[in-house]
Amino acid sequence: ERIDAMLEALDAEAKAIPCDDAVLLDPGDLTEGFENTAQQGFTNDLSFPEQLRYARVILTEIVTRTAARHERTRVATVPSNHGAWRKGKDRLGRPGDDFGIETHRAAADALSLAGRDDVTWLLPDVWEESLALQVRGAVIGLAHGHQASRPDGIRDWWAKQTHGGGALAAASILVTGHYHHLRVEPTGAIEGRSRWWFQAPTLDNGSSWFRNGSGGSDSEPGLLTFTVDDDGRWDNLRLIQP
Repeated sequence: ERIDAMLEALDAEAKAIPCDDAVLLDPGDLTEGFENTAQQGFTNDLSFPEQLRYARVILTEIVTRTAARHERTRVATVPSNHGAWRKGKDRLGRPGDDFGIETHRAAADALSLAGRDDVTWLLPDVWEESLALQVRGAVIGLAHGHQASRPDGIRDWWAKQTHGGGALAAASILVTGHYHHLRVEPTGAIEGRSRWWFQAPTLDNGSSWFRNGSGGSDSEPGLLTFTVDDDGRWDNLRLIQP
């Protein structure tokens, strides 16, 4: 119900501020594994196979409803900590061995079999955890955000990407997830203009596990949307909430 309500609001936003093309950015944690804590085997609402099925259904719905309003739609995602292939708390395989990425591959295969050529997917190399893509005049980077233990660490991690020639070196906008709350701030500069970091909220905003462990409260759920023009400037920033 929450996703349907947000997609209806997103559709209204697309009609009010029409664009030729759309970019859907999924910063990860599409599913919840069972390997982080023992209690997850009892507190997760769905089994892992059920999660994968519903994730495919929901992702396909989001993509097709967005594509209906645009001439071209690109979808991008990256590895994440909760989507990782794990044994206990240990990660197995490569960064790209990720259940969220595999869910995106399944949705991409389904649309390809249906003959849809108006939707394309961008996935990082199997050894990488981030990617960047050209969106009009901007280069938008995408990472989950678990690379830093605290939100403030993302700025330093991004700065090191530029020195190390990483995927985000040329990005003028970085979008992350992981921390569940909205945060928008300038950090650093490129060609005399500020780089911007968008920490996106989440559709699934919390749990008793987080509340009890942190002593705080859940974040508010939300869907972040914004536009980018040919000069690379962002605008029409909106937090869609149920």
